[in-house]
Amino acid sequence: MPEHDYDEYHDYGVSDGCRSVLLYWVVLPSWLVLGALIVVFALLRTYDVSVPSSYRYVPFLASVVVFGLPHGAVDHLVPARLRDESPDLRSVVRVMVVYTVLVLVYAVVWFVFPAFGFVFFIALTLYHWGQGDLHAALALLRTNVDSRLGRVFTLMSRGSLPMLAPLFFFPSEYREVADAIIGVFDPRGASAVGFAFEPAFRFGVAVFLVAACAATVYFSRSTFEAGELLLLGVYFATVPPILAVGFYFCFWHSTRHIARLLALDPVASEHVETGNAKGVLVRFVRDSTPLTVGALLIFGGLWYVASPPVTLEGFFALYLVLLAALTLPHAGVVTLMDRVQRVW
Repeated sequence: MPEHDYDEYHDYGVSDGCRSVLLYWVVLPSWLVLGALIVVFALLRTYDVSVPSSYRYVPFLASVVVFGLPHGAVDHLVPARLRDESPDLRSVVRVMVVYTVLVLVYAVVWFVFPAFGFVFFIALTLYHWGQGDLHAALALLRTNVDSRLGRVFTLMSRGSLPMLAPLFFFPSEYREVADAIIGVFDPRGASAVGFAFEPAFRFGVAVFLVAACAATVYFSRSTFEAGELLLLGVYFATVPPILAVGFYFCFWHSTRHIARLLALDPVASEHVETGNAKGVLVRFVRDSTPLTVGALLIFGGLWYVASPPVTLEGFFALYLVLLAALTLPHAGVVTLMDRVQRVW
């Protein structure tokens, strides 16, 4: 595909009519949720009040049906809609074959090389969450990042904040998560990636985060961009990481991707433009339910084979492995969306 002129106006697949509604339905609520959590946990820390450790898993438990898992369950319909076609059996089957192969291959990697599986999961999620926020910045906030380098920095900074900032601010809890996930497959747990928790490595992470965010603000010259980066930075420095990432996953990343899907679907986008929230919800639930159920069946198979501890921690660890396996083909679909909608 030929290069496009970044100075030329593009809607990146989100019409002005959809955008004006989605700003209120998606972007504003995401700011309010994260801002409220910052205030709550700042107050809790001030008065030395701790939250029971089991509560930190609540957002991930909710994500099974609330935005999180379903947000990627419409991928089988995306390629046809990108071509302005109605999805048919052939297009759906093609996507599902590729999807299934990639999910199974990555699942096997966890069993054979669990430490590599974990590191790849962090890198893949950094890329995918960054690409999601880059599109939202361009399409919803209309940030004018008019160079490829600027967009690379935007992707890197946006994806790095949820994935790497907790490593700097909450290293012991980050290691606990790594231990739990890798430990499902390898009793040595996070010892294979112990270097990541050394002070020198964490200092390097902090320098990288500051540099990436500064470069993003420089290239975008956007108040909204600077404001969202500041909000995310304070959020991941304040809220305990499992809880923070869980809420971010449900109410920031997933909702913004769902907004993109709604704008791509002619029927759903018409509902959005007319403010028909019920029509939007029914349409999305209809589209996402089959693959959400399929993902839960895969989770059941993983649980049977891996046999993790029958605890909240065991559920959380294996659920993250499921999300990792699903993220690989999902990120591929979003990369296709980026290419067709001329993000790059």
